[in-house]
This record gives sequence, structure tokens and C-alpha cells, in this order.
Amino acid sequence: MRISFSIPLKPISGKHKFAMRLAVAFKAKGIRVTSKKPHINLVFLKGVRKGSKNIFRLDGVWMNSEMGYRKKNKKLRRLIEECDGLIYQNDFCKQASDAFLGKFQHHAVISNGAPLDKGGNIYKHTRPYLLTFCRWRPHKRLKDTVKGFLRSGLSDRYDLLVLGEDPDYVKSHPAVIYKGKVLAELPSYIRGCEFVIHLAYIDWCPNSVVEALVCGKNVLHASTGGTKYVVRKNGIRIQDKPWDFSPNKLYKPPPLNKEELSKAYRSMLALPSPQVDYLDIGVVADQYINYFKQLLDGAIG
Repeated sequence: MRISFSIPLKPISGKHKFAMRLAVAFKAKGIRVTSKKPHINLVFLKGVRKGSKNIFRLDGVWMNSEMGYRKKNKKLRRLIEECDGLIYQNDFCKQASDAFLGKFQHHAVISNGAPLDKGGNIYKHTRPYLLTFCRWRPHKRLKDTVKGFLRSGLSDRYDLLVLGEDPDYVKSHPAVIYKGKVLAELPSYIRGCEFVIHLAYIDWCPNSVVEALVCGKNVLHASTGGTKYVVRKNGIRIQDKPWDFSPNKLYKPPPLNKEELSKAYRSMLALPSPQVDYLDIGVVADQYINYFKQLLDGAIG
């Protein structure tokens, strides 16, 4: 089987990094990754090819009422309709797609994944620390993350390390440390932390959460969006205001319960190590390959 990717296999963004990992896993299983006469073309955002079976990998839909979601979703639906199949990252992604784009008959639900961490360098910090990291935007809830940490009382013994560019909330406190954008060193920071916090409102399938879990760290997270499908039982879920799949102001997320969040911070320290074989990129690659084979064998369509 020959497979092509519609985006460059370079670490430009989270989706590009996932595509790189998936390509490596395909090659390890004897699948040829090539742009020359591919049987399957895996489409990320754009790049439908003639002469191939095109499968669209859906990151999410546009639902921010302040960002022209209707026009963007029409374009997205047209692109999906040009393809022969569709892959959702989790059940939440499918539910949102059904609501905003309509239902598509030929699809599969396959999570993101990454290689399970085999150990390596560990970031050395002066005190035990908790970790939060992403590209910061208002719905990622950095302010809730920092304030929840300080209210929990853990700052007497732990620091909170904040990684990522453009933090939209900066708190001057000796236990809250902003490290900026971190790339190659990220796994060492994750290996050294006690747990990871990701309180984003309506996230799809956050790569930062996948990164944390495959490095053996539990995740404190909010109940909306696709994050809970990635974390499963490997963390604590904070109850969020339910989303009814109608357009909303994404960058003005509802508040989280302060007491519940503070208690959860303390409870995270007692959790057992996560069990995340389902996120192994080899397991994920097998699911992709099985879907490709169904499509090529005519079992779909």
C-alpha cells in the first residue's frame, strides 16, 4: 500500500507533528509513504488528489460565533465531500461535525497518538513542579489554571511551570514560573513534573494532552470537548458548563467551580500512573491502516 500526506512532514504545528509520527509508524509496518501514485491520500485541511482514495482527517469545526463560522464550515464541508472517507479524532469531534457540517456516511473514529515514552533527560528544577503547556489563547484558561493552583495551597511545596508562547495571563508569584516556548526539551519537562493541567474549554484532541499521557503523567482537565476522550481514566475531570453544539463565544469561556478545582489539584497527587497503550502510535497506525484497507477493498462505499 502506498500512502501520501497532503501536508509537509515537518514539525510546523501539532497536526504536522502527528502526521510525521504516523508516517514513521506506517513505514515500520511496511507501508510506503510516497507522493508517487498513492493508493490513499490522507488529507489535512486541503490537498485532494486525483487518482487516489482521499481520506479527510478532521481536526474540528468552526463554531466561534465571532469568527465567521458559517462560511468557514461551508468550505470545510465541500472539501470533505470531495473525499472518499473521513476520520474523526474522537466521538466529540463527530458530534460537533454532525451538528455543524451534517452527517457523513463513510467515516471512522481514531484518536491521535504518539510513541510511548521510553525515558530520557529529565528537567532539573529547584522544587517539585506541576506543568501546563500549549499555545495560549483565552479558551485555554491559563488564568483559571494559575489561580486554581494558588488557591489549592500547593504553592508552599510545588511550583507551577507555564510553557508556551503568548501567555494571556501573567501572575507575579514566586511559585508561578513562565518558561516561554519550549520545543525539543518538552519531553524532559513532562518527565520531571508531578502532573499536567489542561483546563481548555471545548478542545478537540489536544496534542499537549497526548504528549503528557505518553510520558506517564496524569492530566487535570475540564469536561467539555474531546479532552476527556483522550484522558479517559488517567486524570481528574472538572465539571464544565455543558455545550449544546450551538455557536458560542469560544474566547469567553464560562468559569469553573473554584472549590472543585482547588480540591482536584490536591487529589491529582494521589493518582496511580496512567495506562495509555491505546495512545501508542503503533496502535493508532493499525487503526488507520484497517480503515484504508476497508476503503480499498470496497467494504466501504
